[in-house]
Amino acid sequence: MERDVLIKQRTTWAKNAWILHQDNTPSHIAFFTREFWIKNNIATMDHPLYSSDITPCDFYLFPKVKNVIRSEHFVDIDTIKR
Repeated sequence: MERDVLIKQRTTWAKNAWILHQDNTPSHIAFFTREFWIKNNIATMDHPLYSSDITPCDFYLFPKVKNVIRSEHFVDIDTIKR
């Protein structure tokens, strides 16, 4: 399966048939970054800046923390800090 995925990735990359999904943070929308994308014909799909509903790189970043606090209900910030 890994081999098949690698072949598909290489094919997609070679055809330039991929889209960069970036999270619109300041470093990702800097002039030189955007200039690089333009020069290299990189298509981008914007993502709302600091969107809390879907953060691409955080999907599976903190699963243990998520499991620990899943059943917790926080009333205020002081409760969260404890």
